[in-house]
Amino acid sequence: MAKGPSLEAQIEFAVEQGFAGILSPWISSQGDGAVRAFGALLKANHLEAGCVVYTSMEQVMQPLWVSDASADRESLFKQIESAADTASEIGSHVVAILAVGEPDGDREEQLANFSENLSRAADVAAERGIVLGVEPMLALPDVLFRSAMGVADALRSVNHPSARMIFDTGHIAQMERDLLGAQELFRDLVCLYQLADEPGRTEPGSGTLEFAPFLARLMDEGYDGLVELEHGWSREDPAIEETGLNLLRQLDSRAFDDGNAKVAGK
Repeated sequence: MAKGPSLEAQIEFAVEQGFAGILSPWISSQGDGAVRAFGALLKANHLEAGCVVYTSMEQVMQPLWVSDASADRESLFKQIESAADTASEIGSHVVAILAVGEPDGDREEQLANFSENLSRAADVAAERGIVLGVEPMLALPDVLFRSAMGVADALRSVNHPSARMIFDTGHIAQMERDLLGAQELFRDLVCLYQLADEPGRTEPGSGTLEFAPFLARLMDEGYDGLVELEHGWSREDPAIEETGLNLLRQLDSRAFDDGNAKVAGK
């Protein structure tokens, strides 16, 4: 990181750059002490917390979301309870859900089980004031949904206010191609936005995606949540973070100008 590897240095850097929050999606895997320390640092620096993943990557790869076995459901809901408690501890509002399936199982049965499990899990999250964000992606093997539309259909079927979508621009662009069209199509379902450019999930502004109109639309719609940065880098270079920050400033300025132009044209 620009100010060194320690969490304190990273948060100090984020504050200096004017960021509104910090994303540490796997913080719960680091233990209770790390969670408490992270939450305290965010609070002390008046920063919001990004989403947290509901469990470890090892557990993500277990197809619990598509199971109707009592033991699997008990394990799943305990993970949701723990993740929701972690989110509350650090001041996050969203727990990220990554769903894998059984490649040789009956798809309709798996979808039905997913919907039932998501509905029950959303009840658990709602009791704690947390929203579950199902994240469409192709990056994991055996993902249950190969399209964002599949996630949208499941969410509309469940119809629970604490079961929503995480809109990651990189993942969505791989699935739906038309980023702005997908933004319009799914906006009633989204609880959180994440930015990554394509190809390669690199820093915004380094690839082919059009972020300025995307961000301008969010401003025009009054979206007031975090827009998280979840990406790698376009090259291995110590200066790439500064390049990425400059690209973000340019995108922010263009999005603001686009948003103002829309308002002026009304």
